[in-house]
Amino acid sequence: MLKKIDELRKQLDQQRPLRPDLMHTIAQKFREEWTYHSNAIEGNTFTYQETAFFLREGLTVKGKSLREHLEIVNHAEAIDFLQESLQDRDLSERLIKDLHAILFQGVRNIDFSPGNYKKKDNHVLTLSGNIHHYTPAIQVPSEMEALLRWYHESKDQMHPVQLAAVFHHKLVAIHPFTDGNGRVSRLAMNAI
Repeated sequence: MLKKIDELRKQLDQQRPLRPDLMHTIAQKFREEWTYHSNAIEGNTFTYQETAFFLREGLTVKGKSLREHLEIVNHAEAIDFLQESLQDRDLSERLIKDLHAILFQGVRNIDFSPGNYKKKDNHVLTLSGNIHHYTPAIQVPSEMEALLRWYHESKDQMHPVQLAAVFHHKLVAIHPFTDGNGRVSRLAMNAI
C-alpha cells in the first residue's frame, strides 16, 4: 500500500507546478471537505453543502447554532494557519496548542482555556460500557514532550503515512485537552 502511495505521489509531482487556478480550486475543495468531515465526526450538523456555502459566502445558515458556525470558520482558519506555519517550522507542542486555541476562538460557555492542556482528568464511556481513562492531567506535559521527541526521532525513519497515523493515535490516546482532541489530532496528522 505504501508503494502505491509513493507511486501516486511521484505521478503528482511530475505534474508540478500546477496551474495557479487549478491549485486554488484544489485547495478550496480540500479545505471545505476537511473542515466538513472533521466537524461532522464531532457532531456538527452542517451538511457538506452548507459548510462549503458558509466558507465561500460567509453567510450564516438558518437554524444552525453560533457554536457550529464557529467550529467551521475556526477549523478552516486552523488549516490556513497550519499551512502557513509549516513553511518555516515543524510540528511542535506550541503549534499543537496554537491549533487548539484557533479551534475555540470566540466559543462561549466552555470550562477550559483554549490552547492550554486540560486541568482535570477526562474519560469516555466505551460501547462496551467500560470507562476508558485518558492520560491524567498532571502527566500531560511530560507525555506531550515525549510524543514530540518520538516524532522528531521517528520522522526520518518511518514512511510519512505511517508516522502520521501513529502520531494521531498517540495524541488521541494522551487526550491532552478538555475538548477538541480529535480535531487537533487530525490537523497534526495532516501536517505530517
